[in-house]
Amino acid sequence: MFRSYAQGGVISATLSNIFLHEVDRQWRRSDGVARGNVRLVYYADDMVLLARTEAEARAA
Repeated sequence: MFRSYAQGGVISATLSNIFLHEVDRQWRRSDGVARGNVRLVYYADDMVLLARTEAEARAA
């Protein structure tokens, strides 16, 4: 049975942080520096990509 959880609930932020931690880990080089000019910022269950141009954002 599939159970849906309300957005903003505790499980939503928890699952999002688990997923975004892995995204962040892959976003960085082995020395911890972000790849390219696009930055990944996340807090709780929100994520933002910061880029200088639309082309950089699309490439990311």
